Amino acid sequence: MKNENFIKNNSICLSGFMRRRDGIHSVSVIILFWVWAMLFLPGNAASETSIRPPDSNRMQPGYAPTPFTAAQIRAACPWGHSIVFQVETLGNPLMVRKMSFGNDDGEKTVICTINLGTDGKQLGQKEYSYQTWKELQAHASFPEKQTEIKTENFTAPVGTFDCWHYIIKSETDGKKNEKHLWFAKSLPGPPICYEESTDGKILFRMIMLKSEK
Repeated sequence: MKNENFIKNNSICLSGFMRRRDGIHSVSVIILFWVWAMLFLPGNAASETSIRPPDSNRMQPGYAPTPFTAAQIRAACPWGHSIVFQVETLGNPLMVRKMSFGNDDGEKTVICTINLGTDGKQLGQKEYSYQTWKELQAHASFPEKQTEIKTENFTAPVGTFDCWHYIIKSETDGKKNEKHLWFAKSLPGPPICYEESTDGKILFRMIMLKSEK
């Protein structure tokens, strides 16, 4: 109602001003003002839908749109690109995980993953996985009914970014489960932070330390 009064009052003012100057222009100015109001005033449908990724990013019916397309992820993760995370698992010591992108044949890529202790020593063997860019996109495809998407700033060691915050809620044996993923809009690829919790207790957390090309 507040927005409607604002639009009405300013439309009248603009109309009166332009009518005194040029009757022909008054109608066009009012139309332009209404378009601006519908697009940008808080509380309007257009401004609310703009906080979500485009619907064209949906991978299947009934699922929320993914933050990025396969093509966007591929462009942002060329051969040699590496991402470093800090990994916290309840009951286990801190760990550092480095993921490096290798050969890209246009459809799929190879990802090398190395886990390190906080002392820098390698834990276990390097792991190699071959995944298509579509499969990487699908990692962020969640059922629409379980998914809430917000837009907010988030600060991680890698920096502060404008993010899509995905919240996925489910219930298992009476326990409430949540996943939180913060995707930096300017960094297509994995989230800069990922958390899993049950009944409010964080069980797993992975936060981005570096993103290097």
